[in-house]
Amino acid sequence: MKEPLRVTAVKGREISTYRLSSGRYMTVWYDSDGQRQRRSRATLKEADELTRDVSEALREKVNGALTLDDRQAYNLSRDLVEPFGYTVLQAVREWEQTKAPYRGKKTADVIAELIAAKRREELSVPYVNRLEDDLKSFAATVPNEIEKIHAPHIKEFLNGCEVGTRRWNNLRDQIVTLFRFARSERYLPKDRTTEAEDVTKMKVARKTVAMFTPEELQLIIENTRTVWLPWVLISAFAGVRTFEVMRMDWSSVRWAQKLIDLPPEVTKVNERRIIPMCEALIQKLAHWRDAQGPVCKEKVPQREIEQILSKVKTLRPDFRWKHNALRHAYGSYRTALTQNVPQVALEMGNSVGMVKRHYLEAKTFEDGLEWFQIPWPVAAKKRASDPFLRWVAAAA
Repeated sequence: MKEPLRVTAVKGREISTYRLSSGRYMTVWYDSDGQRQRRSRATLKEADELTRDVSEALREKVNGALTLDDRQAYNLSRDLVEPFGYTVLQAVREWEQTKAPYRGKKTADVIAELIAAKRREELSVPYVNRLEDDLKSFAATVPNEIEKIHAPHIKEFLNGCEVGTRRWNNLRDQIVTLFRFARSERYLPKDRTTEAEDVTKMKVARKTVAMFTPEELQLIIENTRTVWLPWVLISAFAGVRTFEVMRMDWSSVRWAQKLIDLPPEVTKVNERRIIPMCEALIQKLAHWRDAQGPVCKEKVPQREIEQILSKVKTLRPDFRWKHNALRHAYGSYRTALTQNVPQVALEMGNSVGMVKRHYLEAKTFEDGLEWFQIPWPVAAKKRASDPFLRWVAAAA
């Protein structure tokens, strides 16, 4: 375009008028939002009238006029958003739409809301209590408002706990749960990952899982009070998680089919799980065959574990309680029997990879027979009809 015929300055802005080859006149200026505007008129008089109108409109915006720094910031912003097909105004409006619903909240208040939500979901009482205790410890060491907590604060807390790698990761996961809950409640921005998620998990060295021997299991059974015995038996002979047993109802035990049928609301992953029952489990649970209601009326087994430990130590001073060892024993001995990792994964509600890493080749076939108290050999007819023994034909 040629040099302008006229240039009118208005509070740092220029309104330029050009004569086009067609004989018309083009007026060009930048409006108050920084957008380039162009209008054509048939005569120079009409173009001058347009210039006066634009000048008056721009003067009315004088209080919102851009400074030199503002214009530089605007030009940089425009260069950033143009490759995405946005104007600056469009980008700011989209940002405002995602940012506007966000509202801050005190960390302690978010924790209280999260714990209340978990209790409404009727999750395991020990799990919720542990979550509450851990998050309260976290809140005591970080900024008071959750939006002011950043990844370095979280790392400082975790590194100061002086715990093992697995526990470090578990604490980190609890904090992630808190931050995701805050984001879902719009206490944190919804358009980005949380600060907790930016904290990378530590690598956990592979270790042999702890489990009980058949002799230790017998000592545990003999020294467990009747009210807690179903928990021990179902954990040891069916591999059901402790908190799942706490949620179980006796209606889940299908005695005629020799199966435990866990509904989604009981299991960890919210999926139905069917577990075959061995004869040893059926016989030891015979006392409860006509029972109804919760399998465990009491929900916190820690005191029972302490009294079991106290009693057994009088007989075996070297005995110690191993965390989750009943379930680990089931996984190891069941895998040894079946040599069928996918089958065991389904029964335990684990991934195939998890079963393979922790339980494959941990025990022998003979160890499995001893744990589940199976006399060998088993008649072919029984192998075909017993859900727990159907693997035998394939393994023989």
